[in-house]
Amino acid sequence: MKETRLLRPVIIALVCLSAAFISLHFVPRPAYAQEPIDVVKVLNQPSPVVKVGQFISFTVHITNQSSFTLIHATLFDDYRQDILGNFSMIGGSPGPTLIDTVNGELTWTDLISQPAAAGYFPELPPNQGISVTMQFQIQHPPVGGFTVVNQAEIRDAIFSNGSSGNSGMNNAPTVPITGGSAALTKQLDPPGQTPNVGDQITYTLFFTNEGAAAITNVVVADTFNPNQLLFITATPTVPTTIDNVNGIITWINLATPPIPAGGVISLTVTFEVLQAGVTILNRGGFSNVQDEFGNNLAPGSGEAGILIIDDSQPVKGDDNNDNDNDSPAPTATAPILSTPTPVIMVAGQGVTDTTQITDTSTPKYLPETGQWSDGSWFALPVGLILLALSWYLSKKLTIER
Repeated sequence: MKETRLLRPVIIALVCLSAAFISLHFVPRPAYAQEPIDVVKVLNQPSPVVKVGQFISFTVHITNQSSFTLIHATLFDDYRQDILGNFSMIGGSPGPTLIDTVNGELTWTDLISQPAAAGYFPELPPNQGISVTMQFQIQHPPVGGFTVVNQAEIRDAIFSNGSSGNSGMNNAPTVPITGGSAALTKQLDPPGQTPNVGDQITYTLFFTNEGAAAITNVVVADTFNPNQLLFITATPTVPTTIDNVNGIITWINLATPPIPAGGVISLTVTFEVLQAGVTILNRGGFSNVQDEFGNNLAPGSGEAGILIIDDSQPVKGDDNNDNDNDSPAPTATAPILSTPTPVIMVAGQGVTDTTQITDTSTPKYLPETGQWSDGSWFALPVGLILLALSWYLSKKLTIER
């Protein structure tokens, strides 16, 4: 009779080792947050594009994602001082201890500390958050029209267990920024008239500030053909120069006082008709436009046309003896240029108040699924080899009683 005396401890150990080896490589492991402090900076701007002169605000959300209380932290904010200006805090948020407008840096030293500074915070428990909201005015457009204009980070962080560290730099979203713009339209008053030689005609020019910043300088010129028209008068502003020889009248600076965002100024110009049987094209234009921040705006122009007739001359094909071959005088309608509706940007809209962040909105740890180690492909064959070895030993390692 054979009785198998196996090296049971060895075989059991090999089987357990195989099972453990396989399980360690095929069971997915959860992933945890990389930083103990989460800093998120949000642009409080409903519109996807902002204009020079407009006010925008940013909110910095700071969350303690560690298992320990945050007892000290300094907030640092870096902004584009060549684009942003007129910094202020809103929503009751505490102001920085240092404002460096030359380098574009804001520092809240000891934003979290024990004891807490006036208006600051004594501590930040795990999974709790605080926020601060700041406001800037866009004063200059960036090259290309797109830029990251603001970023923030936490420095000198100390936790209740004595550990320390910093958060990563968090950028606000990329913001498309457009410069100021203006428009000029010109129309005949009343529209559709066909005056005769010797009549007076009136044009009205409308200059509109279509940007969000006030315009502080603009030159407007009205050009005409001196063989067709003779300048008579202009209201309400008298031109700076009047040149009836070359056909140009100029207003050197109509932006006194400055023209606000969405503002419109109008000029009424009167001429005497000198020539018949022609279509007169009268043009107005503007140049040297500058806003309150010293930015230069693109020039522009507008025009209006009119047909001049002369009733003292016979109409072609009419002998003036009877009405049997009379034909109506030619008429023409001058193009009517629509006046744009100004849109006034209101500063401070779309700003959210300062609130405390809780841990109920989003998870702080995101478990991963299906995450295997780089050696997973090696686990299965090794485990099978160990199991085969165990089976072999169970068959061969026998001792006769």
